[in-house]
Amino acid sequence: SNMVIFKNDFVNLNGVTNVQSMFRTSKIQSFGTPDDPIVLGTPSMNFMFYQSFNLTSVFISGGSTITSQAFRDAKALTIISGLDFGSSTNNGSTFLTCYSLTYCDVDNATRALDFSDCNFSREGFLHILNGIGTASGAQTLDLSNNPGSGDLTAGDILIGTNKGWTVLN
Repeated sequence: SNMVIFKNDFVNLNGVTNVQSMFRTSKIQSFGTPDDPIVLGTPSMNFMFYQSFNLTSVFISGGSTITSQAFRDAKALTIISGLDFGSSTNNGSTFLTCYSLTYCDVDNATRALDFSDCNFSREGFLHILNGIGTASGAQTLDLSNNPGSGDLTAGDILIGTNKGWTVLN
């Protein structure tokens, strides 16, 4: 079967203020490419890829005001690249049942993130810990129940706690 790739030349999402549920249950396998990420303004991504069971990769340039449940149930998703979390005020259940997820950019995130039950190695978690911003108040970074959860060192966890996060592993 042919891979379904969503590219910038198909549609321009820059300036779109709400992409809520836009690709919910879609058959898209790759949203953008490493060389041509999809450009987002700063829309709400609430439920954007909810139950997109074929989605394996997301390459975005930009941020979101709400990522709540954006990738929920995208069980084949392995990589999320280029998404800036700095303006997101709600990341609830963003990665729920993303069992295959091994790489995620979380640049500037200040609100709770839950990566429990994904497929991260220690190296994948170090990328997250180094990418997050300073926690906005009491925020939790849940890294539990992943292949690399037990490989995190006290020094690794300290990267997050030094930024004000409660890190669960």
